[in-house]
Amino acid sequence: MSGKIAEYIENEDREKPYSDQDIVKLLENDGIKIARRTVSKYRIDLGYKSSSERKRSF
Repeated sequence: MSGKIAEYIENEDREKPYSDQDIVKLLENDGIKIARRTVSKYRIDLGYKSSSERKRSF
């Protein structure tokens, strides 16, 4: 699970990073049902900033 989240973030468009809700939708397309809050927890645990902070650091 966390591997997929990291993969999406690593391969995102740096000018338009994925929000947690966008990642939820991508995972649902892969057949994985997960809550946005859970995606947020995994993202933080992996050391990634929020989408707005990732955009600013570009």
